[in-house]
Amino acid sequence: MSSVEEKASKKPSVKLQISHIKIVHEGLSQRSADIKAAPELLPEVRDFIDLLRKTGREVPPGTDRDLLISLASYWATYYFQHSEENTYPPTTLEPYLGPAKGEGTGTITGVFQQMLTKPEPTSSWGAGSAQEQSAPQAAATWFLNQSLIGRILVIAAPLVLIGLIIFLIIKGTNTVNPFPPTTLEPVATTPDQSGTQVAMATNDALMTENAAVPLASATLPLVSTATSDQIQTPSSVETALPQDTPIPTQTPGSGIENQGVSVLLNNLNDLQEVLPQMELNVSFANFSSGWSVHLLLQPLSKGLTYYPVPDFYLVEKGYGSGDWNVTVSFGTNTDLDYREQYAITPVMATSDAAREALAAATQTGLEQLPEGVFTSPQLITRIYTVVRRAYTVINEVRVVYSAYPPKYTNTDLFAMLPDGTDPLQLTDTPEISERYPGLSPDGTHIAFVGRTQISRDGPRVYSLWIMNSDGSNRINVDQDPELVYDRPLWSPDGKTLVYNTSPADASAKGALSSWAIYLYDLAADRTNRLDTGLTFARQPTWTPDGKTLYFSALNPETGTLGIYQISLESLEVSRVYDEKNNEIQPMVSPDGSRLLFLDYDSRELYVLDLATGQVELIKTPSVLDLGYAVWSPDGESIYFEANVSSAYSIWMVNLEEANPIQLTPGSTELDPSVGLLMVYLPK
Repeated sequence: MSSVEEKASKKPSVKLQISHIKIVHEGLSQRSADIKAAPELLPEVRDFIDLLRKTGREVPPGTDRDLLISLASYWATYYFQHSEENTYPPTTLEPYLGPAKGEGTGTITGVFQQMLTKPEPTSSWGAGSAQEQSAPQAAATWFLNQSLIGRILVIAAPLVLIGLIIFLIIKGTNTVNPFPPTTLEPVATTPDQSGTQVAMATNDALMTENAAVPLASATLPLVSTATSDQIQTPSSVETALPQDTPIPTQTPGSGIENQGVSVLLNNLNDLQEVLPQMELNVSFANFSSGWSVHLLLQPLSKGLTYYPVPDFYLVEKGYGSGDWNVTVSFGTNTDLDYREQYAITPVMATSDAAREALAAATQTGLEQLPEGVFTSPQLITRIYTVVRRAYTVINEVRVVYSAYPPKYTNTDLFAMLPDGTDPLQLTDTPEISERYPGLSPDGTHIAFVGRTQISRDGPRVYSLWIMNSDGSNRINVDQDPELVYDRPLWSPDGKTLVYNTSPADASAKGALSSWAIYLYDLAADRTNRLDTGLTFARQPTWTPDGKTLYFSALNPETGTLGIYQISLESLEVSRVYDEKNNEIQPMVSPDGSRLLFLDYDSRELYVLDLATGQVELIKTPSVLDLGYAVWSPDGESIYFEANVSSAYSIWMVNLEEANPIQLTPGSTELDPSVGLLMVYLPK
């Protein structure tokens, strides 16, 4: 055979094949950004999918093969979306045909397997056929291949040799490498002094002779994390991996099957659709002190580069097992203009240097894992593939309010720009009215009161809810058919809701003593009644530091409603303002220096300077019957609802210009709430 023929007969290595595939993928990704290029790109995409499937013959199970699966799925989805055939190309990789670990001429077992195989004639540049061997060689070949004793020797020899190697490793190994190349011994149990079974490691490369290794099913306390802003604490309920936690099948011969060091994602499935921001629940088991859990994202349109998630969890003391909740961002800004597919790879870092390398690459990315960072097969885990559709991002100040959509008998929530333009419908729920929206400080959630009425003459049923700002993930905080709920507002730190309730029958009758203030702790899922000692305590509002609430209540001395405050630390209540009329609906300015309130009798709005006690009237047209009012985030304007001839609308007045402007048409728009709105809308 000529040298040219010899080179042509040699297949490229798996590494070269994967590198070629990455280059082709990057080229297609760049060209696919132009939607108009899809028709001419489709044949190449189909060919690329076929190449990925055929390459499966050469790539054994492991991360490279997982990569082929992810790429095939990604481009098959692209083909389906842009092809007129509306067909999803087959993506199953062809079965791996290469040698399993331990086979081939490069291993001891492979050598003896070759000796057991009858030699085939070869070309002149080979080793020669059996007929071309010398007499001693032929005799040896016959002895090994044909005689019973020879075959026994061929089978036994590698076993004896392997046993000898293992014996020497166990006897003489003294290394600190957490993942030696040899297979780890199984975790055994030995009784401690109390007779309790304690898990002991028989492999001294992972721990000292007397160190206990917690099994995945053991209940272990989670230690607190370091003070770094990047390090996150796990969930407040410290749990270990349950005994029935599924452990994915590992690559044969990974050498880690018995160690139990694992990281799994609990709330994701392959090809699941994810939001641009999503909280993931991560379970980890049998981590040693100084090891940390990380997630790496690979956006397939960016050339398969690893992008570490900035947050991670560090085990500081002992061996840790438990759950960790982390918020992951799947694209930002212009990334969200296009559909994307991600591979999520859980990894473990075993040193500060490894963690620093990951932290430095959160924006720039990594082409390969740094030293001290491990994934499969050293870590029991798997690669997860998810899909994120294209989104329009709204991250700006908006006015959220309730209104009746056309032909609906129940209100939905809308969001418009501060000048009244670009109204955006956030909810579409004909079966329930959403009232009194309250924006969370970060703009990602809205608290509101729900109201249902089965029939026109039937009773109204109220409830308290929290949802994502796009209307998704609705959570019922409280519901009682005997209660009326009113105006939930978030604390400045976003951890607590304050709201009112009143017995439905007492509220309907106008009983002043019926209203009470409640605080809902979101993390603890617990509600406490705030004892003010006053009747008709209603419409509380937070100070910017979250330490005090202002509210309206009945003055027992005058019999009129006035403004009071209560310290949430001392629970001390004091009167702030009370004149001859009824002052209600207090609202503290963003800087905490002024208090907005409504004179119930004159239906006029006033601003109280908390330092001087000076009160200023907000001038509005006399025809307006004013209602609920709130501050703009900059404290320069007031947004309020007004009733004109039984038609409610949202208005805005700049305090300096004193020129009220109607923002909505007057087809019953109520309950303004102004603040940052952070929402992702699918394209």
